[in-house]
Amino acid sequence: MILSRNSRSYFELLQAKVSQAMAHHGRDTPYFIDDDPVVANYEAIREVWLDSSPIKTVCQRHRFSRSQYYEKEDRFVEHGLPGLFPEVKTVPVS
Repeated sequence: MILSRNSRSYFELLQAKVSQAMAHHGRDTPYFIDDDPVVANYEAIREVWLDSSPIKTVCQRHRFSRSQYYEKEDRFVEHGLPGLFPEVKTVPVS
């Protein structure tokens, strides 16, 4: 995966920005709910990309398969953060 220098800088600074915002607002948790699937998907990708954690280990920690990880990563690369939202099922209108 090839990321631009700006993209790498953004991801490298993201954790610090969230931590600073939490301290500024006196929060123990970030703006998200701890069991939020979007955040969990993002954290899995962040652990691999920025922390260089092995994909197998990250998948075990987050309880999904490697193929599911690669699907999430592909959606994130293609669509950005919206790609990490759970799939929405459409209901046909008759």
